[in-house]
Amino acid sequence: MKITKEDIQRKESALKTLLETMEVPELRRDTSKPFNVRWLSRNLRIENQEHPMLETATEMVVFLLRNQ
Repeated sequence: MKITKEDIQRKESALKTLLETMEVPELRRDTSKPFNVRWLSRNLRIENQEHPMLETATEMVVFLLRNQ
C-alpha cells in the first residue's frame, strides 16, 4: 500500500489534535517540521506517561518519522 501525501496530512492533523491534550511545548506541536517530529519521538513520554492516548500518539510519531 502506497502512502499518499493526504495520508501524511491526516496523521499530522490527528497528532496535532492529540498533542493539544498533552504536556508539549507550543512550539513543538507543528508536526509538519521534521525536527519537531524527531523531538516528539525523544521527549513525548517524559511528561505524558499517564496520558491515555500516549501509545496512539507515539504510533503516529513513528509513522511520520518513516514517511515525511
